[in-house]
Amino acid sequence: MEIQSKDIVFIVNPNSGVKDHRVLVDELKKVDPEIRVFKSLNLEVFHQFFQEEVNQYKVVIIGGGDGSVNTTIPYLLQKDLILAVMPNGSGNGFAREMGFGTDFKQTINWIKKGKVKEVDVMKFGSHYSTNVAGIGFDAYVAHVFDQLKVRGLMSYVKTGLKSYHQFKPVEVKVEHDQGISEGEYLLVDIANIRQYGNNALISPQSNPQDGRFELVFVKKMPWIRLPFFLWRLMNGKLKSSQYIHYVQTKQAVIHSNASHLHVDGEAFESKASIDVSLAGKMKVIATNL
Repeated sequence: MEIQSKDIVFIVNPNSGVKDHRVLVDELKKVDPEIRVFKSLNLEVFHQFFQEEVNQYKVVIIGGGDGSVNTTIPYLLQKDLILAVMPNGSGNGFAREMGFGTDFKQTINWIKKGKVKEVDVMKFGSHYSTNVAGIGFDAYVAHVFDQLKVRGLMSYVKTGLKSYHQFKPVEVKVEHDQGISEGEYLLVDIANIRQYGNNALISPQSNPQDGRFELVFVKKMPWIRLPFFLWRLMNGKLKSSQYIHYVQTKQAVIHSNASHLHVDGEAFESKASIDVSLAGKMKVIATNL
């Protein structure tokens, strides 16, 4: 596929991101001044752009984190668009898994080579997800983290450790391709990729192109076991044990008493029953060519 500069648009939110959007725009313009920059001031402007203008482009570069990528998913499914990412969030799980870095020159080279891969998209209740979604402890932490003024990995870790003692496991029953799993769990995640972000690999065996997803069941463990769990999480060493087990499936129905859920790191209120399925595939620029 031939892709030229005029076929590419870089979308950036001036009001969010780890790096100032002006720095990102300057870096892009030094590499290729012909690529259009669209500043998405709010969700209304973002949606209007995709409804009215995006059809003149082939590739959308999202300058942001997992939340920004998630907001783009419905349009990637509806329209013949290809996604690339300039990671600028706190976790950047999707960008890390897809191989995108912070070098604009390298990213533009990958785009213009025109190689594309198709990545699974999950439907989690009424939400789309291509990373990790779930209920329980990590959803509660995402909810608390969302209220903080100071973001970043350390704030997230501090929030999680502070919340661990007081959080009560949720009662869960999950219907899936292999049967039924039920009990009290610290969290139940649905993983399309391996990590939450920051290379925290909650599901090391997940493959976002295999037409399936992993259910991750984690039981609350004694405090003394937590450091070992976190070490394995950060080093891709998690595997089934008395505290965690995995189920691979193409669909699931989750029944629980959980108050919160998270979708690609964004917090929402949960429902008593959540349907999970594969919603289709989206096109992503292939990296590491």
